[in-house]
Amino acid sequence: MVFWPLTRVYFFADDFVAMLDIANRGFLRFVIEPFGGHLYVVRNAIFYVVYRLFGFDPHPYYWSALLTHLVNVWLFFRVARAFTDNPALACLGATVWGTCPLLGGALGWYSVYGQVLVGTILLVVLERVEASAAPVSSRVVAGWCALLLAGVFCFGVGIGIALVFPLVLFLLRPDALAERSSQVVVLSLVALVPALYFGIRRLYFHFVPMPMQDAILAAVALSHYGPIAAMLWHLIGVGVTGIVAGFFLPPPAYPGPASRSLVALFLVAILVDVVRGDGAARRRIGALASLVVATYALVAVGRANVYALLEVQPWVAARVPRYHYVGTIPVGLLLVVLVGQAVRRQARVASGAVLAGWLVAASAAFVRSGWRLEERQPVRAWVAAGMQSIDARIAAAPVGGDVYIENQRAPFYVLGPMLGPAEFPGLAGIFVLAHPGNVVDGRRVHFVEPDAATRAHYSSPAENRRLAELLVGPEGFAGAGFR
Repeated sequence: MVFWPLTRVYFFADDFVAMLDIANRGFLRFVIEPFGGHLYVVRNAIFYVVYRLFGFDPHPYYWSALLTHLVNVWLFFRVARAFTDNPALACLGATVWGTCPLLGGALGWYSVYGQVLVGTILLVVLERVEASAAPVSSRVVAGWCALLLAGVFCFGVGIGIALVFPLVLFLLRPDALAERSSQVVVLSLVALVPALYFGIRRLYFHFVPMPMQDAILAAVALSHYGPIAAMLWHLIGVGVTGIVAGFFLPPPAYPGPASRSLVALFLVAILVDVVRGDGAARRRIGALASLVVATYALVAVGRANVYALLEVQPWVAARVPRYHYVGTIPVGLLLVVLVGQAVRRQARVASGAVLAGWLVAASAAFVRSGWRLEERQPVRAWVAAGMQSIDARIAAAPVGGDVYIENQRAPFYVLGPMLGPAEFPGLAGIFVLAHPGNVVDGRRVHFVEPDAATRAHYSSPAENRRLAELLVGPEGFAGAGFR
């Protein structure tokens, strides 16, 4: 019910750039290209397949995001049940996490789908770690590590999860590290992940110029540690508030008295359970807390100093919803463990009552909140109008001739603040996504681009299969049907 509107969401910003790269540059260049500080090999391969199957239709993209999220909710339930041996509490945790409004930031933007896949990988590994019968062979441990490496190539937060996994495994299943080979495999993640990340980026950008966005991120990421620490703290605070409060407290209310109280109570509950809980609870709390810190630390390292450069306060930056899909998974599991410890003596009756009460209250809060997922109807309208205009100009031209259409830049609300014509050339880009070739119904199409820098950017046929031929200058077109 909460995320059903995903089936109506439209593309935005990086989505257009990714599809254009697929159509204009081909498979290899698109799949291996780092972007925005991420290694996107797995995410890009999936994006490529979906684009080749379904083209410029948003429905299959966002249906896949919704279905993946439903799978993740099921996996969350399985992990929570393994942690508590209590189906009612597991249902509570899965519903609290699965309906958290913060998750809409990643689910509602297909370019961030890689983070949803990291969530799947994390939940699969946690479920296997908890459910695998002892003893665990080194081959099984290697399989877990391989999945985590795939997560590194889905989205940046996968790096933090892979780096902290040795500690998580030691806390949750120390018997899995009994074999020497298992220890070597798990600890190798600490060296292998940074080597792959920096090695691949350095190799790729040795042959291809680094985009300005990546150059800025690389230059400022570790320039100051204060903003990183501040944003990390606020990311955790927003994640805890989002999970515990849900629709009862909107994200803009953070930081405020209510959110501060919730975060303080959450941390006190953790401290109490660490002091008074049993060994299993302590280990689970330690493992989940490590995952929370590692996940959000990667976000803070990658973005905190950029926001500081733009003079954006760290708590404002931390409220950006797309940063929270994976980080809220261990936060939600922590909540389940804490509630499980609180009701363990009357677990069946108390947990059922808690679940029933929460479902009623949360449903009422959802209805009252008026919260809605952003469907981006203005973007859809601009694309539809542009395609209609392009098709009308093509249909009006004689068969066998050339069609010259004045190019227009995409508005701010289509590409966002970080992208421009060098990443997506407006109507010409829409044409490439909507038509498989530059010849339509026997008419060869050209777009007249007045900006010389934009034309120069796409002038290499080796890198721009479609746009090098599609974009032309305005010289010599007066009185030739071009307006």
